[in-house]
Amino acid sequence: MRTVQEAPVLLEELKKVRVVTPEKVTLICRISLGIPTSEVQWYRDKKKIFDGYKYEITMDGDTMSLMIATSEVTDSAIYRCEAFNESGSVFTECRVVVLGMFRNRFISIPGLRFRDHRVTVRIRGYWSNVLGDK
Repeated sequence: MRTVQEAPVLLEELKKVRVVTPEKVTLICRISLGIPTSEVQWYRDKKKIFDGYKYEITMDGDTMSLMIATSEVTDSAIYRCEAFNESGSVFTECRVVVLGMFRNRFISIPGLRFRDHRVTVRIRGYWSNVLGDK
């Protein structure tokens, strides 16, 4: 008797995501898991990641998802979802860009008292360059 085997098939690729911290990041792809059912693994910059504190990994039928509830700038990376079984493998990957947010901060400068003072600040680069809005 011959056993039927099918390699997994990519149905829908991951899409690039761009958010501002601390927004939620959700990556979704669709993969037909084949026969026997494929194992699915997620990677961040080629390092395997697991469901847990930072990441929520779910699978519902042929829909795979990875969620980062509270993003940080350091979450910017290439994310990859891979499915494989004895008959073959498929993967999809995308870039996640998490931008920092400007925040008003008060700083204390020793020796200054509450009077009129002029402070000069030089900023190099523009926020729009980061967003690619040139």
